[in-house]
Amino acid sequence: MAFGPSGCEGEVMNLIREQIQPYADRIFTDALGSLIAVWRGTGDFREAPEGEIVPKKLLLAAHMDEVGFMINDIDENGYLYITPLGLKDAGMLAARSVSIGTERGTIPGIIGTKPVHVSPGGAKMDSLYVDIGAVSREDAESMAHIGDFGTYRSDFICFGSRGLLKGKALDDRAGCAILCDILRELWEKNERYPYDICFAFTCRNEIGMDSTRTAAYLTEPDYAILVEAGVAADVDGIAENKQGAKLGSGAVISYTDGSTVYDPAFTNHLIATAKMNRVVYQPLAGHDDPGNAKMVMNTRAGIRCASVAVPVRYIHSAGSVMQESDYDAVKSLLRAQLRRMHI
Repeated sequence: MAFGPSGCEGEVMNLIREQIQPYADRIFTDALGSLIAVWRGTGDFREAPEGEIVPKKLLLAAHMDEVGFMINDIDENGYLYITPLGLKDAGMLAARSVSIGTERGTIPGIIGTKPVHVSPGGAKMDSLYVDIGAVSREDAESMAHIGDFGTYRSDFICFGSRGLLKGKALDDRAGCAILCDILRELWEKNERYPYDICFAFTCRNEIGMDSTRTAAYLTEPDYAILVEAGVAADVDGIAENKQGAKLGSGAVISYTDGSTVYDPAFTNHLIATAKMNRVVYQPLAGHDDPGNAKMVMNTRAGIRCASVAVPVRYIHSAGSVMQESDYDAVKSLLRAQLRRMHI
């Protein structure tokens, strides 16, 4: 529910910091606003390219930001015009309740567009505006300004008979929550491994300027697992072979995404871990959604990457939907993988 469009993730970061502060051995931020927590290992070391001796490391990364928009103009009637931040479909926004982040806190608004009777082609992104109830430019400027961020105003509910959850920012707050859970459980059981684990809560993913790359550069991991929200299109009207991930079918382990091929040996190792621990999973290859692994894999001398995701329906909307059992499967797989890693 936290307000956190790309470039404005501070509220989300503060909530995460509050949750993990008692458990991490070290917490710090980078210049772009990513939050990084370190869980120290038992002291297995390697020689870095520069010659110094450093601990072996695994990076677990999930992004904090959500899709949204920025105010780019205010007209004489007090309507706010917008630039999308990660939003590509105007139909997802039309007539939606939104929140605008201002210096004095968030204010409510409604995305307006021309009535359908006079706009037969449907909503276009450059025709959308935010109605905040202002009657003039001066009135609007007393409440909001050009450069202010906005995103969906939504709720978080449980519904259905199989544990479905609906929220505005499950991509990728679901991944962030899993990382928080894992760090807390490691502390509760005092589980240490022969390598450090770096938990990176990153920003600006939805606009393509993903800070997972800077987090990887800063932490210098040997391996990285990106904990994502996977696109689930298992709905009426979509052919079976086009549905990708499916709700209720467990953790999504991807071989590829729209920008890279994940490390095959590492991916197969994750699948073997799932099988050994009877974790429900679904392998996925050939989906077009570009992830952030490409930038991580090309950091420094190269990092071996894999991806594990919670399947999510209606992604980038005010009502994304996931299933609780899939969340649990991703967490169980990662916990088992941590015990089985040999870096």
